[in-house]
Amino acid sequence: MKINDLDQSIDSWIKELEQYDFIQLCAKPSPTSWSLGQVCMHLIENTNYYVDQIKMCVNAREWFQFADMHFRHHLRQKKRIEKFLEINR
Repeated sequence: MKINDLDQSIDSWIKELEQYDFIQLCAKPSPTSWSLGQVCMHLIENTNYYVDQIKMCVNAREWFQFADMHFRHHLRQKKRIEKFLEINR
C-alpha cells in the first residue's frame, strides 16, 4: 500500500462526481439512506480525521491502507445510489 493507491481512490471519486449536478448529489434513494453528496461529505470529514491521526501514527503504511480501504468500502454504496439516479433521470 502506497500513498499512490490512496491518491488513485480519491482521484477516482472526484472524477466520477463531476458528472452529477447539485440535485443529483442531494437525491436519496430512500428516506433512511444517504445521498451521494452525504457519502462524499462523510469521506471528506473522515479523511480530515485520518490526517489528524497520521500525526500520531507509528505505522504510516497501516494508515494509508485503512484510508484507502475506507474509500473503497463506500464504492458499493456509491454504485447503489448511482443506479437509483440513473432510474430517476
